[in-house]
Amino acid sequence: MSKRKKDQVDKEEEEDQVKENNVALEKKDKKRNIKLKIKKEKKEKKEKKDKKENKDKKDQKEDKIKDKKQDKKQDKKDKVKDEKQDIQVEKKTLEIDSQQESEEKQESEKKEIEEKIEEILNFNDQEHLDNIDFQERPWLKLIKGQFQNILWSSDKEIPHIIVIFTVEECNKFIGLLPDIFSQELGAKVSKKRMVLGFDTEGKNPFSLQLSTKTVTAVIYIKFFESLGGPLTDLLQDKAIVKAGVAVTDDFEKLTLAHPKCKPRGALDVACVANFNGLTQNYLSLDVLAIDLLNTQKYKRVHYEEFLQIPKQKEEWVQFQIKRMTSHKYAAIDAWLGYKLAEVLYQHLKNDISFYDWSFGQQTGNFRFKVKGGRGDQETKDIPKNTATTTPRNNDEFKKKQDSNHHKNNSNNTDDAIVQKKKEISEQRYKVAEDHTYLNKLQQIKQGQRRPFI
Repeated sequence: MSKRKKDQVDKEEEEDQVKENNVALEKKDKKRNIKLKIKKEKKEKKEKKDKKENKDKKDQKEDKIKDKKQDKKQDKKDKVKDEKQDIQVEKKTLEIDSQQESEEKQESEKKEIEEKIEEILNFNDQEHLDNIDFQERPWLKLIKGQFQNILWSSDKEIPHIIVIFTVEECNKFIGLLPDIFSQELGAKVSKKRMVLGFDTEGKNPFSLQLSTKTVTAVIYIKFFESLGGPLTDLLQDKAIVKAGVAVTDDFEKLTLAHPKCKPRGALDVACVANFNGLTQNYLSLDVLAIDLLNTQKYKRVHYEEFLQIPKQKEEWVQFQIKRMTSHKYAAIDAWLGYKLAEVLYQHLKNDISFYDWSFGQQTGNFRFKVKGGRGDQETKDIPKNTATTTPRNNDEFKKKQDSNHHKNNSNNTDDAIVQKKKEISEQRYKVAEDHTYLNKLQQIKQGQRRPFI
């Protein structure tokens, strides 16, 4: 064999050997890769299993916590429900008791009112007439026998009350006013130089009251065909001073009811007290009367709920005539207006007459800027509650929820305002009972304190 051929055979054998070696290596690598893959798969499977087990444990723990919370929440709901039921039962029991008490009280009041209707002052009572000294008060002779309905007073501190239902009697009283006023003062005055206590009753005034120091007229204008010339002239005459509390409001009510009448000459004693540095707020008639006069508004008997108010003119007049406490209530308010003007004058005067001082102190159309109501605390405008329909979609449902939330807030605000007003009112009555402002007035009169005139 030639050398060349032998080399070729060796080369081929070497190549075959390399190929066999490569195949063996590939088999070995493949086997190793398979083992690694199996190992990796086992590891992944184990990790997945562990992860699942951990998740299950976590979920179980969260479920336990959730169940515990729900149990607590349910326990709380059950407790609240039980408490509400207890409250409702208690409330119902109280309502039943309250209703029984209310019925008993109503029945008692009804009996008491029926008795009072019989025992309250009668018109032109001879017993009271016999106790009046007409020599000491000769101006009372001017009204004696001139009016059909007079509540005579045996107490010198309480005015005699003329109750008027006709234009004729109204005109007659207005004609007598200058003489009554001048004789009370003990000095001759002109027909226009008068100071009168003034008040009205009703949002659409059914009566107005005019008062001197000892005589008050309750004039029921509800069924007057017109106010009449003398009464209209008196109301529109600025020279005739009308003293009271919230007189401007009463003037506006009269103008709304009788557009041709434009009352003038208002002397708001609550404003005067404030203007002169006596008070810091606009005080009610009752508070001022308690403090400065040591007296209270007359408490009328409300028996309208037991009686049906007639609508016919003649029947209404007959019904109204019997309401003695209402006549006196209306009359006393106007009389207190006069008395408050008088006590302010006595302590704040500057050596001028009562009329000149009152005329100079007129408040006209001035309104005291209070926060909220007359002398009460600040009250915010509260939107009116509006009815809501059944929600048809989420937006409407949300609007309804907002509306209900607003209603709850509105009710809470109302309660807070009422409570605050009550606290302020109680505080003012306490100050009045201590005669705080009367003491101030006395200090002003003695020169220890200067009025801000």
